[in-house]
Amino acid sequence: ETARYHNPYREYIGAQIRADFYGYCNPGDPVNAASMAYRDASISHTGNGIYGEMWVAAMIAIAAVSSNIRYVVTTALEQIPANCRLAEAVWRVVKDFDNGTREEEAREKLHTLYNENIELEWGSVITNAAVVAHSLLYGGGDFKKSMIYAINCGDDTDCTGATVGSMLGIIGGTSGIPSDWSSY
Repeated sequence: ETARYHNPYREYIGAQIRADFYGYCNPGDPVNAASMAYRDASISHTGNGIYGEMWVAAMIAIAAVSSNIRYVVTTALEQIPANCRLAEAVWRVVKDFDNGTREEEAREKLHTLYNENIELEWGSVITNAAVVAHSLLYGGGDFKKSMIYAINCGDDTDCTGATVGSMLGIIGGTSGIPSDWSSY
């Protein structure tokens, strides 16, 4: 009942930011990663709040065996309901990317769809999943570029930046982090 009883944050990003572990301990196995993430997320979240953790866990599990970012982002969506709002938001970003929409234009579109100035929207798992997908796709595997996109999109920047960094870390290891970001 903890996830449902008087919980205005049940579809926030809180569970999504706990997903990394389940992806790391299930390399190449997005089904098991998502299953473990589901059990974890259901303690504190419902609906899309759960799906966000499942999607990120599956992405990390896939990223352990594939460096194709688009493949990682979209294949992980197979672990959540195709018609949920989170999947729809991520597919919207993928569609813009595939159609050649410029990064700045795609980022502006995110800002018109989601308003981080509304109290219960800035931490929404849907908004932030869209930002993660945007940053990974438009960053194209470049750590610095992807992190800057994650931060420039706004919303819950520390969480989206951590997820994007984690994804790129499992793909490229420490050698993928530029020295001006790792020398501190």
